[in-house]
Amino acid sequence: MERTDFHIPDHIPQGVCVVDRDYRVLFWNRCLETWTGVEKRTIEGADLAEHFPHFKESNYRMRMESVFAGGPPVVFSFQFHKHLFPAPMEDGRMRTLHTIVSALPRQEGDGHHALISVEDVMDLRRRIRNEDVLKLNRMDPSGDTSFFLGDDEVQSL
Repeated sequence: MERTDFHIPDHIPQGVCVVDRDYRVLFWNRCLETWTGVEKRTIEGADLAEHFPHFKESNYRMRMESVFAGGPPVVFSFQFHKHLFPAPMEDGRMRTLHTIVSALPRQEGDGHHALISVEDVMDLRRRIRNEDVLKLNRMDPSGDTSFFLGDDEVQSL
């Protein structure tokens, strides 16, 4: 199995995974291990689709093929690809993950691996919601946002 020194990605607050053209996992960082509960020793060397079956689906495979060919990065946004890597939080809610797949030139031979970077955008969503509430408060100085938001939305803020 082709391997490089991958210590840096283990220390960043983003998920990082490298897969080869056969979807064999070459690297799985600590962040993905923590978020998904899938251990590095279990997934490295295994087929990614064994753990995340949607990677067998043709719509994912077609988009990944362009990356293996050295094409531009592919985005799997959380709006359209809800849980590419299911990652529950302590309270049971799922993390909101934004995934970008980039071509990573192989160190040996021709072709590319896929470098998958995963960012938890839950905090960003929370900040956007808070900003929306502040805007609504300016519209209604009483601070009563229930007129603009449903009770469940107010509680989730």
